[in-house]
Amino acid sequence: MNKYRVIYYLCIIAFVANVSMMIGTLLGWFHILDSNYFFWSSLIFSLVFERIEKKVKEREKV
Repeated sequence: MNKYRVIYYLCIIAFVANVSMMIGTLLGWFHILDSNYFFWSSLIFSLVFERIEKKVKEREKV
């Protein structure tokens, strides 16, 4: 359970950093080419969130 919690919180931190970088792209702090990587990484983070939440719910049922 603790392993999943640590991964979950690390993903939240990375996701918030990713969103701030996407906003920085809109403000001109980063190049447009970099924003493609930010978008795909945010999709991957959302999939990781869903998977960890499913595993935690499965363990709570047992």
